[in-house]
Amino acid sequence: MAKPLYIIRAALALFVFSGLSTAAFGQSCKEYMRLGGRVVAIENQCALSVSASANPTSGTSSTFTLSVADYSGSQNVAQVYLLTNLYFNAIDSCYVSYIPGAASNSGLYLLNDPANQWHGPYPSTQYSSPQSLSQPIPSTGDPGNTHCTITSMNYVPSGNVATLTLGANFSSSFAGTKVLFATATDNLGQAVPWQAVGFFTVPGSSVTEPSVSGISPVTTFAWSGSVTTTFYDINGWFNGNVADVLLNNFLDGSHACYVTYSPAMNTVYLLNDAGTGIGGSITPGTPTTVSNGQCTVNGAGTSSSISGNTLTVTVNVSFSPTFGGDRIFYLAAYENAPGFSGNSGWQSVGSWTVP
Repeated sequence: MAKPLYIIRAALALFVFSGLSTAAFGQSCKEYMRLGGRVVAIENQCALSVSASANPTSGTSSTFTLSVADYSGSQNVAQVYLLTNLYFNAIDSCYVSYIPGAASNSGLYLLNDPANQWHGPYPSTQYSSPQSLSQPIPSTGDPGNTHCTITSMNYVPSGNVATLTLGANFSSSFAGTKVLFATATDNLGQAVPWQAVGFFTVPGSSVTEPSVSGISPVTTFAWSGSVTTTFYDINGWFNGNVADVLLNNFLDGSHACYVTYSPAMNTVYLLNDAGTGIGGSITPGTPTTVSNGQCTVNGAGTSSSISGNTLTVTVNVSFSPTFGGDRIFYLAAYENAPGFSGNSGWQSVGSWTVP
C-alpha cells in the first residue's frame, strides 16, 4: 500500500515561478509569470487538482468534502489525503487517507495521535465501522486518535471529478482554528503538492483570558495590502498585553513576516529574519516603514483601536519577491504583567498568497 509519509513539518509549495504553480479546482489552473515587470496569469488545464470544504465551518462535528479533479478521468485517482491541524504536522492531528478501488488495501485510513500507525482500512474485518478507526489498540500501546472520530464516509467518482465526503466529530482537546491541508495522487504518477485549502474551528471552553477573534479578509492574493486582525481579552488590554501576527508557510518565526503590537506602547514591532529579536518598530498612522527580508510594514496604512475588551489591529504590508507563495496567518495574544499571565496560544485564521 502506498502510504503517505509521517509529516513532522514541511513547507507548502503552491507557487513556483518559471514552473508549475497552484492548481485551482475547476476547469483550469494558473501559472504566474513575471513579464515586463508585471505578473501575468496564464490559464492552463490542470492535470490534477484538489479542493476541500467543511459544512459547517465550526463546531464539534462537521461534514468535510474533498474533491479531486483528474483530467485523465476520476477512475485514475489513486489516493487522497486530508490533514486537519493547527499547522502542517501529522502528530496530534485528524489525518485521513483514502484509497479507491476493490483491492484488499482499499478504503479509509486514520492516523493515530503519535503519527506512527495508520488504522484501517475501513471497511474491513478489523474496522467494521468508521468510528472504529479512532479506537486504541491496548496490546500494542497504540492510543488511537483522541482528537477526531470519523462518523461516515462516501466516495463517488464521476467523470473527471472524485468526491470524498466524511462526517467527523472532534474532542475538546482539539479546540481552536485548524487548517485543512489536502493532496492527491493518481495512477499516472501525478501528484498535487500539499495545499492549505480551508479552515475549521473547534470551539473551546468559555473565554477567561486573551483570545483570537479573527482576520479580514480571510484569504488574499496580492503583492501588498492590508489585513485587519481582532483579539479579545476579558481583562482589558493594558496588562502588558501583546498581540502577534505571523505570516509564513508554517508556524515558524524564522524567515517570516512576524509583527507584534503593544497596546500600552502603541507600537508595532517587526521581528528580524531569524525571528529571534526586534528588527525595527513603527507607530501606527505615521509615514514610516520597517522591513525585514520578507516584508515591509507601512505605518501610514497601519492602525489600532480598542473598543471595550476588543483590540483591532490593521497591518498594511508589502512583500519581497523571495516571499512568494501561499502563506498562512497565525495570530496569538498574551498578557505579561504581575497577576496576569493569560495566553491564547497560536491560532491559524487565514491565508495570503504572494504571487
